[in-house]
Amino acid sequence: GVKLLPSHSSASCSGSPAPAHLDDDGLPVAVDAVQQRLRQIEASYKQEVEVLRRQVRQLQLKLESKHLTSLFLDAQVTRWVPDHMASHCFNCDCEFWIAKRRHHCRNCGNVFCKDCCHLKLPIPDQQLYDPVLVCNTCFDLLLESRTRELRSQQLKKAIATASS
Repeated sequence: GVKLLPSHSSASCSGSPAPAHLDDDGLPVAVDAVQQRLRQIEASYKQEVEVLRRQVRQLQLKLESKHLTSLFLDAQVTRWVPDHMASHCFNCDCEFWIAKRRHHCRNCGNVFCKDCCHLKLPIPDQQLYDPVLVCNTCFDLLLESRTRELRSQQLKKAIATASS
C-alpha cells in the first residue's frame, strides 16, 4: 500500500518541514515500493540508452572513416542508418524532434539535420544521375572528386591534341 512520510510539525526546531520528504507542491512524498522500483528501472533504462547511443555513434564514426577511404572505388548501394537508430544529427549532434527532422544523405547513408544535409548533387557511381540530397561533407568530397576527374580528362585531351 501507499504510506505517507510524516511531515514535520510546525513545532520542529527549524520551524520548516524537511524538503527531502516533500514534493514540488509541498505535499508529503508517497513512499510506494512499486513507484520507487519504476523510478530505478527508468533511470537504469535512460543510462543504458545513453551508453548504447554513444556506442552507436562511435561505430558510425569508425564505419564513416572506413567508408570515406573507399568512397569512390566501386558503384555500390548506400545502406541508410534506420530512422529509429538516429536520435541526433551525425554531424552537429543536435537532437531530432518534431520541428528538427531527420534527413538521409544519399551518399553516406547517415542521418543529419536540415542544416547539415540540404545540398543536392548527382551521384553517378550509385546510378543516381539526377541531383539527390547529400550531407555537407559528402557534397565537398563529391565536388572534389568531380573536379579531379574533369581536370584529368582535360589533361588527357590536351596531351592528345599536342601529340597529333
